[in-house]
Formats: sequence, C-alpha cells, structure tokens
Amino acid sequence: MAARKRRIFSSPEHNVLMIPSPAGEDYENEMEKLKAAPKLPVQKRVLPPPPSTQIETPAPQTIGSKEPTEAQLLLQRWYHGSMSRDEAKEKLFSYNMDGMYLIRRSAKNPSQPFTLQIYFAKNDFNLPIRKSGSGYQVGANTQTFPSLLEIVNTFKKSRLVLNQTIQTTLVKSLPKT
Repeated sequence: MAARKRRIFSSPEHNVLMIPSPAGEDYENEMEKLKAAPKLPVQKRVLPPPPSTQIETPAPQTIGSKEPTEAQLLLQRWYHGSMSRDEAKEKLFSYNMDGMYLIRRSAKNPSQPFTLQIYFAKNDFNLPIRKSGSGYQVGANTQTFPSLLEIVNTFKKSRLVLNQTIQTTLVKSLPKT
C-alpha cells in the first residue's frame, strides 16, 4: 500500500505537499522503506593542508613606518614635542614615579630625531631614538621598530635597558600640561 499524501492549497499559485503524520500505518510503511534502502559507503577523502601558520596582516595605519608629522605625534600622550631636556627632567622629577616617560624631539642630531626620557630610581635617563632604514632603534637596542608607537608598546611589556645595571618597563607617560 502506497503512502497517502494530502495536498492543501493555500492559494491558487502555491501548492503545499503534506507529509503523513507520524501516527498511523503510512508512517510505519515509510520508515520500513528507509530501513530497507541500501547503505551508501562512507568515502575516505584527504583534507586539504591547513593554512599557513603565518598570516600576513597589514601594518597599522596609525603612526607607521613613514616619518610621522608633528601633528600626528602631538596626538600621542607620550609625545611632548620640542621640550628641552632640562624641562622634561624637571617635570619627570615632580612626579617621582619610576617608569614614567616621554618622547621629545631631539634638537642636536638629525640621525637621532627623538629622545626617550625616563625617570627611574631618582634619576632620569635619556635614550636616543635613531632613524634606521624605514624604522627606529632606541638606546643600545639594535632591534628596529617600524614606529615610535611600536617602541612604546613594546617597552610597556618588555624591559628596556637603561644602563649596564638598570632595566625598567615604560609605566606611565608624563601627563601633558
């Protein structure tokens, strides 16, 4: 006995096919047919190799590897423009906080356009930031950073060598007044 199917017309152009309800003989007959159907073999297929572990991401569009403008730099909390060394020292000492820092424009040497000035253990340390190819190097560090922002972000997490015996991380930028 073939399963009975009922048709319901919801509108002249739509024809909806109703499946028999689970209760009753029609349902049981359909289930028996499904059980008797031949089983299809499971195919083993080789998956493609996983993607490369190194995914290239575009460089951030903030202060990047191009020489930043003074206006771009001044938007950063840590950049204090062409503040003198003595003025920076005085302000850092007024806060008396180890790891407080600022970056200022360096007036003397064009190959060292910036200085990272840090207060630590009642001293201030002036680390020249050198231009190196398309990036910057700071202090005795030979690692090249693509931007000043990258220097700041790196040394907030990693220790920066101030001299042969002292290292610190960048804790807080000197507030602008």
